[in-house]
Amino acid sequence: MKKFIISYSIAVILVLIILSSDWIADFSSLLSLALAYSAKFCIQIFDDSIMQQGAVLLHQFTGRYIEVTEECNALEATLLLIAAILIFPAPFKHKLYGVILGVCILQGLNILRIISLYYILAFYAEWFTFVHEYLWRGLILLDMLLLFIGWMLFSIRTQQQGNHANQSV
Repeated sequence: MKKFIISYSIAVILVLIILSSDWIADFSSLLSLALAYSAKFCIQIFDDSIMQQGAVLLHQFTGRYIEVTEECNALEATLLLIAAILIFPAPFKHKLYGVILGVCILQGLNILRIISLYYILAFYAEWFTFVHEYLWRGLILLDMLLLFIGWMLFSIRTQQQGNHANQSV
């Protein structure tokens, strides 16, 4: 466990360095744009009052809009989740499943976050800052932590079951 904590601390520093580098900015912008398109697609299923221009989602009737920026794409939480999964001692197959499912679930939740913020700003603007800055920011980090803990417990349990099966043969 001590080795994991030390390795993860180093990984956090590396993630922060990566996030501050220029070359990640293009990827981050593309991710923000993809999230905006995904949110628009989901909203249009039930509500045709949305307009989009790039990463900006506009509510036609209220005139209020949100922009999905690099700070809103959960890239930090995603990279921290990937780092935790890759550093944890587990079989490569478990790590691969954990990374793929973890990223999909975390970004899926982020799309729900964007959709909720779009409607909160459109109809309950006085709540937007609190929900955006405090509630959802904390929830995304909590989701990342819960995804890692869930994956870790699954990986440990699966390894233990494999060890018991090998011992009984």
